[in-house]
Amino acid sequence: KVRMGYMEAKSEDVPLGKVFEHTLRVFRNRASLKDVDLRADIQEDVYVFGDAIMLSQMVDNILSNAVKFTPKRERTYTA
Repeated sequence: KVRMGYMEAKSEDVPLGKVFEHTLRVFRNRASLKDVDLRADIQEDVYVFGDAIMLSQMVDNILSNAVKFTPKRERTYTA
């Protein structure tokens, strides 16, 4: 939408941990149906300079794919 001119990006310092924390809450129920454990270990002082809404959409897409494509009872840990 930004590329097409419908939306203007608003760049700011975005707390990455808060974005993941919110999105994890949304996906935990869906993940638990597959017995998939979602976790994020992000320090509170980690910020990303960019658009908060677009960053949230990217994290949403990543976690959606993680739940969708992770086999039942699978445990994957990344840092």
